Amino acid sequence: MTPLVVLMAFSGLGLVLFGLRVFMQTLDETVAARSRPLISAATRGTLRPLATGFGVTLVLQASSVTVIALLGLLQTSLIPLEAALLVMLGATVGTCAKAWLFTLPFAVLGPLLVGGASVALVLARRYVLRTGLQLAFALGLVFLGWHLVAANLEPALRSEALTAFLEGLDVATPAGLLGAICFGVLLTAAVNSSSTVVFLLLVLVETQALPLPLAAAVVLGANVGTTATPLFASLEYRVDVRRLALAHTLVKLAGVLVAACFFRSFLTLAAALTEPLGATSGPARLAAVHTVFNLINALVWIPLVPRLARLLRGRAARAPFHATAFLAAPVRRILANVPDEALEELARARDRALQELKLTSDRMLAALEGSERDAERLEPRHDLLDGVVAGQELLSALALRNPWTPAQQRLRAELDALHAMVLEDVALVRSLQLEPHGYRQLRLDHLRPGLAGLRHALEVRWHDLLTGGAEPRSPDDLDAAEGELLERLRGSGRVTEADLTHLGRQLAHVRRIAQLIEELALRGHLASEEDVSPAAAEPATPDAASPAEGDAQSAPSAAPTPEEQTAPAEAPASR
Repeated sequence: MTPLVVLMAFSGLGLVLFGLRVFMQTLDETVAARSRPLISAATRGTLRPLATGFGVTLVLQASSVTVIALLGLLQTSLIPLEAALLVMLGATVGTCAKAWLFTLPFAVLGPLLVGGASVALVLARRYVLRTGLQLAFALGLVFLGWHLVAANLEPALRSEALTAFLEGLDVATPAGLLGAICFGVLLTAAVNSSSTVVFLLLVLVETQALPLPLAAAVVLGANVGTTATPLFASLEYRVDVRRLALAHTLVKLAGVLVAACFFRSFLTLAAALTEPLGATSGPARLAAVHTVFNLINALVWIPLVPRLARLLRGRAARAPFHATAFLAAPVRRILANVPDEALEELARARDRALQELKLTSDRMLAALEGSERDAERLEPRHDLLDGVVAGQELLSALALRNPWTPAQQRLRAELDALHAMVLEDVALVRSLQLEPHGYRQLRLDHLRPGLAGLRHALEVRWHDLLTGGAEPRSPDDLDAAEGELLERLRGSGRVTEADLTHLGRQLAHVRRIAQLIEELALRGHLASEEDVSPAAAEPATPDAASPAEGDAQSAPSAAPTPEEQTAPAEAPASR
């Protein structure tokens, strides 16, 4: 094996990682919003995600491509982790078809997708069409990268030295069986494709160069080795992406360990299940081993998906949100040289913070009202809030080049407090989901009426504040709704004091969110360093502002236009 061959294989791995990055960058917020209904319909329930994963992998003939696409969907929060796990299990079954078809599709699909999409992008003008072509181009890069790796390393796989090494392994002993499985793991991770390893073993079994039990042990190892690329590629993305890649590895590894412990029985079972279908030749029996393993493994893990998702969420540590992820590096350099543009971006981030406050409370209330699908979608709000906080800090540093002003410090503290609220809300929702259905439904039935009235009062306040149509209402409506709800629950005798205490904290959070929105709306644009005079060193509350300052910072009487909402912060005199 020459250094050039190794370099070409290494460049193929680089193309795979670059294709994944292009795929995720193409799935921006606009594309995500348009494709969310279709993806949600295809991944609803249990059977639909399984069928989707099986069908997509049957067409692409590469389960790793399906898993990489799932990483991109999770990165943009288009599907929950549970649905992604089910799609992954369906993909592991769909990939077995290529062992029966004896084809190598990515050798053709890679150049075809890259070349065809590149030419079509020159002619396409519609945004939707260009987006689809860019996604096809990204998948083509992944196929092309795998083709480069397989094409350059396949001659080494057919060498006499490798065949002699395999013939020296005796799977009748535990050490030989473990060695064959580990060899399959390392070989598949090196060539970056389980298809290449499976096809090589089919040829060796057909020519009787390898016995069937030895080839079956290497195939088991190949099922684990194929998870290496998605696991490595997920390291630079958000925590749910890494959870899916880790689950992919754990599912395969657990299945291989069980099959290895009962290896002889597993081979007998595979032969018994597929012999009525005519799988009597050596290659057909090896393909049957590959299929039966993935099918049984998927059937065992399907009912365990909710538990697996909870285990991954409980064990995986949250990755800190880096401020550099809020803006691309070129944009940060431009903003550092143009402070006015940075102030404009800061105003947009402030508007985003207002929307995140409202959306987070909506999700929390909907989850407490009993909508489990809304509860599943509550967790992605963490990263959005982290992005707002990190973006405020980054843009302020770029625009002002000085320590935080009092107004900015107050906003940062408020956003941090809101983030803590969301974490506690998610803990409450999960505690409700873990309880028996009857008791959980009983609690939710008592919570729902009071929450409906409270939500109505809160929405009235949101409407007044965000549209600028009226002065902020008195908080008496929230106090009355909270008191009425707690008294009704306490008088019923069917809800524990712990429930009442927890609910009281949640209602306090809701009221605090309304106060945050009021303070943010009254404050207007964040103060720049020119706005902070020595006399204004102490943080001023909205109620203590002077009439002139209140007029300058309060919301306008008419609903602001989108241009006014994103207008850059101006000097104090012009405001």
